[in-house]
Amino acid sequence: MFKGRAVAANNMALQTNDDIGPVQGLGDLLAAGLVQLHDVRFRGKTIITCLFDSWRVLKERGGEAFWQRFDEPVAMEGMNEDSAVRALIVNRLRPAYQAAKFAAPFPSWPFSDAAIASAASVGMLPRTILMRCEAFRRACLDKGSVEICNSLIAG
Repeated sequence: MFKGRAVAANNMALQTNDDIGPVQGLGDLLAAGLVQLHDVRFRGKTIITCLFDSWRVLKERGGEAFWQRFDEPVAMEGMNEDSAVRALIVNRLRPAYQAAKFAAPFPSWPFSDAAIASAASVGMLPRTILMRCEAFRRACLDKGSVEICNSLIAG
């Protein structure tokens, strides 16, 4: 759509042909591209999902052109309800159990109610919950046996 055009925003320049041109780094390129996207979209909202450190880099590299176009980030909230944590885990395990034709003793097996409650008690983010479940799975593989997990809080 914009092939061959150079778009400048503040002190940034984005070459839209095959080479990167005068852009100094990935942060500069992303910030310039997001400013350009913001300026060409029609009746839409640009939503950026990234880590806070990445947001800081984008804001620094994008300068005034960037921060005038985008709102401050909204932090994701963790899962603080047992039922939500349980649903996340069960929905992740169910397809694997079905594929293996395995009848688990309970739907969230091997993650006990206590493990689920531990994640909810600290408002753990979904990605962190799944990473902790994966770490527990790997530990069970290393041991050669599956035990019940009673906590998803590291320590």
